[in-house]
Amino acid sequence: MFDAQKIAFGPIVFQATKSMIDLGILKVVSTAKDQGITLEEIVEELDLSVYSIKVLLELGVSTEILHLKNDRYLISKTGHFLLNDRLTQVNLNFVHDVCYQAMFNLKASLEQQKPVGLKVFGEWETVYEGLSALPAQVKKSWFEFDHYYSDMSFSELLPLVLQTDPRLILDVGGNTGKWAISCAQYSQDVKVIILDLPGQLEIAMENVKNYGLEKRITSISANILDDLPAIPKEI
Repeated sequence: MFDAQKIAFGPIVFQATKSMIDLGILKVVSTAKDQGITLEEIVEELDLSVYSIKVLLELGVSTEILHLKNDRYLISKTGHFLLNDRLTQVNLNFVHDVCYQAMFNLKASLEQQKPVGLKVFGEWETVYEGLSALPAQVKKSWFEFDHYYSDMSFSELLPLVLQTDPRLILDVGGNTGKWAISCAQYSQDVKVIILDLPGQLEIAMENVKNYGLEKRITSISANILDDLPAIPKEI
């Protein structure tokens, strides 16, 4: 039964936790280390009302993000990871900035078989069409999430993909160009063609230019969900 209540109040806990991080409460408590910190001392550190701080501290204690001992607040292991662990930060920001509002429309999306929640950002058929036009913070959280999980696989995938010494690679859905750039850096002989939507290619090719790889990385603008683009004969 208790686990059911955690699900029922999950969205509120999530938003309150994000507020504790963004408003600096977790950092202030963490800085106090093992000696802890009182409510009054936290109030002195932050430009927030006593009521606002108390509300978040009480939730922090009830969810064991914080501990309260002799009227002093201490950060727990969970709180430490929320504040310092990169994986946790990436996931938290992605859910908050990219998914949270849109998820209110999940039921409608499943019933209508289309991304109804996408309307919170724009009128696109898929999110990929609008990636380059997303609000700055949303875009930042999207790419940090994307790159965190994809980048860690590069060191294992590059030797496998390039073990046969290919001369040309077609990178379908090249996103920001990180994979194409990594391939070109790994092998001086390979050329890469990135196939993606126009907005994404603009970002990708700007990154390619920054690495001075324009001669070996080119692009094809297309939406493969709509039609099959013209693929170069050498591929």
